[in-house]
Amino acid sequence: HSLWADEHGAYFVDGGNLKTFPAGEVVRSGLTPGRRASFARFTNGDLYWSNGVILERIRGGVSEPAGVPLPDRTPVVTRASSGALPPGWYQVSITLVAADGEESGATWPVAVQIPADAVGGINISGMPSGTKKIYVTGSNGEVLFRAATTTAVSYQISTMPLQAEQLPTLGFRPMPPGHIVRVHNARLLTADNVGLYFSEPYAPTWHNPLRGYVPLSGITLVEPMQGGVYIATMERTYWLAGADISADATMVELLPYGAAAGSSVRINNSLDVAWYSQRGIVIGTRTGEVKNL
Repeated sequence: HSLWADEHGAYFVDGGNLKTFPAGEVVRSGLTPGRRASFARFTNGDLYWSNGVILERIRGGVSEPAGVPLPDRTPVVTRASSGALPPGWYQVSITLVAADGEESGATWPVAVQIPADAVGGINISGMPSGTKKIYVTGSNGEVLFRAATTTAVSYQISTMPLQAEQLPTLGFRPMPPGHIVRVHNARLLTADNVGLYFSEPYAPTWHNPLRGYVPLSGITLVEPMQGGVYIATMERTYWLAGADISADATMVELLPYGAAAGSSVRINNSLDVAWYSQRGIVIGTRTGEVKNL
């Protein structure tokens, strides 16, 4: 089941294995049998797929977890007696970094104080293994800047660095899996039983849970178009207008009936999409106009 294809390749699920089509080479094993998979090709050529439980990407013929996981622990931050940091409160956060430079979401900042009558440094311990970036605010500051990149599990910051790289992933989490995966104008979209999630632009593995979510239960269809996104449940069909999706965009109801799950298809030699509804085949245009055939 779950046959999918584009000009770069084709895949299907057989039992607990994700395979190439037609060769049948196993790309991913150990899947729960019977769970349908959804696929979407991102702008950089990576193929993202999910079966509602896991979200992975196929890169170079290998299926791997989509993105870098969050650090599995918050570091322990204490004041060091040596160092040249001026007095004040400092905040510290870390991220994990993959071999290709991709960065994880950040740990929540931990505060530490250097007393008013002293100078010192910051000891950071209990960090996970692997390459990490350490971000620190200035004295009584609010913006975190990169202080170091290290593979050590403990590190001391004695002086403020001159680097101006600001922490980009504060509060970010990995993209949630879903039973639908799509791409819309350089954002990755996934949908589960409670809503639609979208990534940061050009960062398909970074999800901001504070603004990257559209609540809607029972989603059966998500189809991005040039002028917006079609979203449907079994009961209603909606249009989320805009070239870029956002959580505060208004969903306009188009039809008082929904779409059958897994039935949408792109129409050849056209910018339109079609799907099955309880009242027959529906065609949707790139600008949000629908027609029941």
